[in-house]
Formats: sequence, C-alpha cells, structure tokens
Amino acid sequence: MRRVFLFAIIFVFSLTFLSEAKAWFWNKKTEKKEPAVSATKEPAAKAQGEASKAAKPSETTAKPAEKKPDEKALEEARRARRALVDKKRKEMDNMQWEVDMVLVSGKGKKEADTIIFKEGQVSSANFSKKGFKPSNYSVNVQTDNTVVWETMQNSEKNGVAFWRGEMNENMDTMRGIISHRIDEKRKDDHSFLSVSKKPIALSPEAGK
Repeated sequence: MRRVFLFAIIFVFSLTFLSEAKAWFWNKKTEKKEPAVSATKEPAAKAQGEASKAAKPSETTAKPAEKKPDEKALEEARRARRALVDKKRKEMDNMQWEVDMVLVSGKGKKEADTIIFKEGQVSSANFSKKGFKPSNYSVNVQTDNTVVWETMQNSEKNGVAFWRGEMNENMDTMRGIISHRIDEKRKDDHSFLSVSKKPIALSPEAGK
C-alpha cells in the first residue's frame, strides 16, 4: 500500500514538473521568435514611411525664381535715351527763335519776341529788358520724340518767370507757356508760338 501511495506521489510530482518545464520552454521559444518578427516589421515600416515621404511634395521645395528684367537691356535703353537727349540739346544750342506771344487770358495785343539758346542757356529779348538773365535749362525727350525744355529765371524788380517749351520731332516748330509772377498779387501767363528760327552767328573766338 505504501508503495502504491509513494508511486502516486512521484507520478503527480513528475507531471507537475513536466508541465512547468514545458511552459518555461515554450515561453523561451516565444521570446526568441518575437525579436525576429519585430526586426522584420521595423524595416518594412521604415521603408513604407520613406516611400510616403517621397510621394508627398516637399513643403520646403524652393519656388521657381521669378524672371528679372534684363538689366543689360535696360542699361542700353537708358544710354540710348541719354544719347538722344544730348543730341537734341546740341541741336537746340546756338539757335534763335522768332516767336509771337499773347496773354493766355486773351487780353492785350500779340507781342513779338526772340528766344535765344546759346552756350547751354536760354534768354528772351523782351524779358532781358526786364532784368531776367540767361539761365540753364533742362531737356527731355518724350515717347513721341517731342522735345521739352524748361527753365526758371529771376529778376530783382520783376519777380520770377517759369518757361516751358515744346519742339516737334524735326525741331522746326516750337510752342510753349511763360508764367510770369510779378509779385504775390500780380501774375501774367503768356503762350508763344514760333514764327521762324535761325542759327546764331558765332564769333571766331567762340568757335574755338
């Protein structure tokens, strides 16, 4: 009887030990397999992420640069414009124009005057008598090749005169406006129109 009881105890103990050993063995086997599965999934996930990034357009991709104007062409255009202005200025110089002047208001009679361009300055025969000295003038050429010149002259006794004249492309006709401010209360505005023009006879010394 004791042998049977002892055998039963040994049999139960063996079953318990085998069950625990089996459970420990399978746990170890599972732990060994899991890193392999994890290692396989990680590269796949990484590759998928890189593929999705490549598929999406980069937010930091530089925008195409805007086209800038051709600076060389602009500079050439500016040089051509300056050369044209210089040419017109030379054609204007040493010329005198006979003009008719009338008050813009329409009052008064037509008055003859002579406008003289000489050595880079402009003067008027009538305004010179009022104390206005020759003055430098600016020249500009408009898009339709109209030549525009402007100047301002001062007189100690007769105020300020603002001149603005326009010549056609061939520079054979001139018209313009003179705004003569005598004082704070008196102002006369004249318009003028060319009658004829001719070159000024320069002295031999002036031509040297």
